[in-house]
Amino acid sequence: DRDVTGVQTCALPICSNRALNLAGSANISWVGGVAIAAGTLLLLGLTMVTSLAEEQFAAQSLRLYSTEERYRVLFERSLAGIYIASMDGIVIDMNQTCVELLGYRSREEVIGKRVRTVHLPEDVAHSYVELLATTKRFAASEMKLFRTDGSVLWVMLSATLLEFQDGSPPEIQGTILSIDELKHTENELRFAKYSAESANLAKTQFLANISHDLRTPL
Repeated sequence: DRDVTGVQTCALPICSNRALNLAGSANISWVGGVAIAAGTLLLLGLTMVTSLAEEQFAAQSLRLYSTEERYRVLFERSLAGIYIASMDGIVIDMNQTCVELLGYRSREEVIGKRVRTVHLPEDVAHSYVELLATTKRFAASEMKLFRTDGSVLWVMLSATLLEFQDGSPPEIQGTILSIDELKHTENELRFAKYSAESANLAKTQFLANISHDLRTPL
């Protein structure tokens, strides 16, 4: 509208509409600000949770790595021969001590191969597996093994059946401790005892004969 001076003026309804529009804009801006703040807080929370989860995972991985490293060191440096095999006799792993005890040149020569019946008589190997399947363990026992060159090795053998919750095939983890020198010493002592007993018996018989010969003329 124009007044008598020709200057355009604002009608009341139009000015009221503009005021209403400004108020609506202010409300929309406030809601948007709250949404942005909430989204920022949510994003920050997710970032913190993710960071904590990554730290825990890294710590668990480090502990697992440390545990595996300790196990590997013990496995490699053990004075006893340690082997891991499947139920059907396939060698999964074997430490260097066990490799040398059985007469192999290297671990690669035996891993992935079935060598149980090479070192044990077939009937003994069958009983060994059967006992493991039934009782889950093979108590430490003196046993005679055959090395790759055919020589005999006396050992103390024990084993445990490892079963896994994820459904993986069970594995046999066994230890072999050489008692060959002890067995030789035992045999030598047994022979010495037998020789002493034989000598003592011969002496007793000799004295008895002498005594008899001395008494006979009388």
